Amino acid sequence: MGRKREGLRFLPKKWIRNLWISYLYTWKASTGGSINEKAAMNKIKPYKPEERQHYLKVWEDSVLATHHFLEPHVFQSIKKIVSDLDFGELESHGLWEDDELLGFIGIADKKIEMLFLSPRQRGKGYGRLLMEFALDIYAVNSLDVNEQNPEALGFYLHMGFEIQGRSEIDSLGLPYPILHLLRKNLD
Repeated sequence: MGRKREGLRFLPKKWIRNLWISYLYTWKASTGGSINEKAAMNKIKPYKPEERQHYLKVWEDSVLATHHFLEPHVFQSIKKIVSDLDFGELESHGLWEDDELLGFIGIADKKIEMLFLSPRQRGKGYGRLLMEFALDIYAVNSLDVNEQNPEALGFYLHMGFEIQGRSEIDSLGLPYPILHLLRKNLD
């Protein structure tokens, strides 16, 4: 006879962590924890490969609405790179209402690697909700933002981040300056 499987121990660690995160986040929202009340009406769920097209659509719509500084051929090149991206390599989580992806966040090593909202959902507090989730669950403390995206920069500064440095080129070597932000100590 095979080894007895007790509880959730037979599941991969990432699955257990994602189950725990979903449970903790729902509990904090329902008990008035530090997470925004909108979480009760919406769900932040770990990324699943079958949701990939939703993530790509939100990314594309968001970039087209906020990154006006990108030349069309540059956008197409970046779109190709993102279309090959495995969102599962990051700690990616989507904010869902019914079957609509409102936005998503991707985290690696306490750094926000991406935060995108559907343009129709901007200004409704969903960016803050995703950011609070990342702060509460992953203790994020850094991120990079395009200098030419003043709305995103303003949001991050409002959320307690400070500019710590600047690069003339982005991670692809393109001439789009990047600001490096760290979360200031709010104690």
